[in-house]
Amino acid sequence: MKFKKLNSNALYTRTWDIESGKIISDKLSYEWGIGSSIYTLMGVKTDILAVSPDGKKVVVYTEQYKALQIWNRQFSELLANLNGYITDVTSASFSPDGTKIVTVSFGNNIAKVWDASSGELLSNLRDPISPILHAVFSPDGTKIVTSSLRNTTKIWYASSGELLTEFADYSDFFGSAIFNADGTSIMTLSDRNVRIWNVQSGKLLASLNGHNDFVISGDFYSDNSKIVTSSSDHTCKLWDAINEKVLYTFFTVGNIDYFVQIPSGYYKASAGATKLLHYVTKDLKVITFEQLDVKYNRPDKVLEAIGNTDTALISSYRKAWEKRIKKLGIDTTQFRDGYSVPEADFVNRDSIEYEQKTGTLRLRIRGTDNTYKLDRFNVWVNESPLFGQRGISIKKRKSNSIDTTITIKLSQGENRIETSITNVNGTESYRMPLHVNYTPAVKQKEMIRFIGIGIDRFADSQHNLEYSSKDIRDLTVKLKQKYKDSIIIDTLFNENVTITNVKALKQKLMETSVNDKVIVSYSGHGLLSKDYDYYLSTYSVNFNKPEENGLPYDELESLLDSIPARKKLMLIDACHSGEVDKEEGIAMQKMADSLGLAAKGIIIDQPQTQQHVGLKNSFELMQSLFVNVGKSTGATIISAAAGNQFALERGDLKNGVFTYSLLEAMNKYPSIKISELKKIVGERVEQLTGGLQKPTSRNETIAVDWSL
Repeated sequence: MKFKKLNSNALYTRTWDIESGKIISDKLSYEWGIGSSIYTLMGVKTDILAVSPDGKKVVVYTEQYKALQIWNRQFSELLANLNGYITDVTSASFSPDGTKIVTVSFGNNIAKVWDASSGELLSNLRDPISPILHAVFSPDGTKIVTSSLRNTTKIWYASSGELLTEFADYSDFFGSAIFNADGTSIMTLSDRNVRIWNVQSGKLLASLNGHNDFVISGDFYSDNSKIVTSSSDHTCKLWDAINEKVLYTFFTVGNIDYFVQIPSGYYKASAGATKLLHYVTKDLKVITFEQLDVKYNRPDKVLEAIGNTDTALISSYRKAWEKRIKKLGIDTTQFRDGYSVPEADFVNRDSIEYEQKTGTLRLRIRGTDNTYKLDRFNVWVNESPLFGQRGISIKKRKSNSIDTTITIKLSQGENRIETSITNVNGTESYRMPLHVNYTPAVKQKEMIRFIGIGIDRFADSQHNLEYSSKDIRDLTVKLKQKYKDSIIIDTLFNENVTITNVKALKQKLMETSVNDKVIVSYSGHGLLSKDYDYYLSTYSVNFNKPEENGLPYDELESLLDSIPARKKLMLIDACHSGEVDKEEGIAMQKMADSLGLAAKGIIIDQPQTQQHVGLKNSFELMQSLFVNVGKSTGATIISAAAGNQFALERGDLKNGVFTYSLLEAMNKYPSIKISELKKIVGERVEQLTGGLQKPTSRNETIAVDWSL
């Protein structure tokens, strides 16, 4: 299903495919557009009002001289003057065959019909009681529809100027009217409402209400069963014109992001648009989007609702959603209407000032669950959990409520503070952000803490690499050049990369402050066990059984959990460093075993003929459709490759491709947002590897984006 959106100055038409969310085309109409202005050689502003169907003639109006004229498209020849106006001309429209023009001027009760060749006035269409706002020809050119200030629409014979019929709706302000393809119906656009009328009888056929501001444009489907509208509320809607209901609402965010929502509340959106969402309760409380995104972000339901017939695609989308729910460990019974969800908030929210002058804030947290006992609670500042990913356990209290007061440290600048409770069934209360801004009397220094782990030499030397240690050393040099005395660096290389030494780094990170930035970078082998658990190589790892002396991924990520610093970035330049679908991988392995195929722990790549069955259709689709909203340490984790891909080194680059791209971006941009770094590096790695390697995010912050 295609959807066209005309930009604000009408210079191009952008066409979107609603089902895929992709931009199909951007078509430039002319070097100028209807509604835009040009300037003559004398510097006089001239407005372009209409272009003939063949593109050869242009109707322009010059306010300074009250001159309405027809020019050739190149503005090299004046074809005709349309004389007789003393007020500003506001609109003009050619007939479909280009032989006539109808014009409207401000505050005037008359629409004028002109000969497009000679400029001769052919007829006046006079509204006896109200100024005419808009006029346009029917598709066959035999009729003209006008809309007036007093909410009346009239149909006229174009040849004689005789009135055919009129209809009025005094509840609305009419803006414009549009014929359908065969000229039997018209659509009138007004303040928030759309109406469809029979041209011959003037009978009201349908009334469509749903926009929140003035409706500015619309069009019919070829069979008249549907119409599409756009509004000053920045949305477009597709309507069922027969049953008088909206089918879906569509809007764009920036140049490439989009959002499509059906009346039941389910939506399909790009990741960029999704991150900007928030939910507002009936009592105007804001709930963080990620908790409801798992319920309402349903591309499968949207495609079904808009009539998509590709059952395989819809099934793939549904499986991707189910995979997401399972990965997050969510009990979908909480999605039912009437299901009991625990409630928690800051009791003293209303007494807390936005501007804070002290570095601490006292918060009283109260939470209840009418049905189940409570299991734990947590507090987040700028998406970083103050009490670790699991929070503080209150299970032993065997209580349905909590009322406690805590004091937290504020970060310099904006603080987005949230709290929630979770019951014993794993159902979490909705988080309602509290925003405060802390401005210390003396600006506090922000330190950078860099942890670098590089390993390219192993006890089992047949698996030695070329550039992993150099990757870390190069990053160290670059960061030192950038931050000078504001950075503290700790590194581990080769023989020193042991599980014990890596775990010991946590104590160093506990010395950070809430304003510090922490960067952890690992470069080496990434290994998958037979059970598809992910390990990072240590010096003495068993490559055939990575669970022996391999560093579990969770141990590396736990370095960032519960530390004071709230701006945290982890970079992993290793094979299979993106998430892998363990369930699907095991199923594939069983299939391979049944066929007598050998498999190694470090290999997950499957023949292309099998990929469409598993990873491509569910897990990878899940990653492409949805923002990762799982519980995390509050860090952004950028992986060099997808879970079923290898991270590559290139001799000509003298680095791993991922690390090379990181260094390249840091050299090019003195300051760069983490989200921009992820995007730029991802695109560059794909380019350098010909699509063989695609960086992914194991986790990312959603509302907070800091600069490197």
